[in-house]
Amino acid sequence: AARRSGRDDLPVIAITPFAAAPAQAEVIEAANDLQEQITHRLSQRTGVRVMQVDSQDASSPDTTYLLRGRLRVSGGKAKTTLSLVRGDSAHVFWSETFEGDAQDLFAYSDHISDLAINALRVQINAFDAERLENIDETVLTPSELRSRAAQHFHKGSLHDMKEARRLLDRALLLDDLETGHRIPQ
Repeated sequence: AARRSGRDDLPVIAITPFAAAPAQAEVIEAANDLQEQITHRLSQRTGVRVMQVDSQDASSPDTTYLLRGRLRVSGGKAKTTLSLVRGDSAHVFWSETFEGDAQDLFAYSDHISDLAINALRVQINAFDAERLENIDETVLTPSELRSRAAQHFHKGSLHDMKEARRLLDRALLLDDLETGHRIPQ
């Protein structure tokens, strides 16, 4: 089977502007900062395309995931709620609330972006593995092979660990062939 390759094969995460409450300048700027940090960090990840959209563009047929966020500040505390929505069904398949001290909203944003990126990585890998489950591995990209490997890894059995390693070895080999770089043994 022919291998799929290129950026068009990658899942697309559309990130909408984060809401802020109350609508005060400092809170709005902190929500914007948090959105920009998450957008930047996700865009550095291989295996996904990231785009910022306004609410009207969010329903694009190319959107695999939609990320929504809201920052609320009250009484010295800050709460950020993030939701990851499947683009094909509008089903919210992950939502998490992060809390912290609102004394320094930008330090709060730095901390929450770290937590959010780690949580999002797990969710996106899990969803990608489900999406890829019935596709012949010979047509999967290295990034897709890594997602499938992560699914096996998290199952935890010896058989699944061996399968995860086999898939990762294949992804490394394909990366090597595509880039022309030799991976140290």
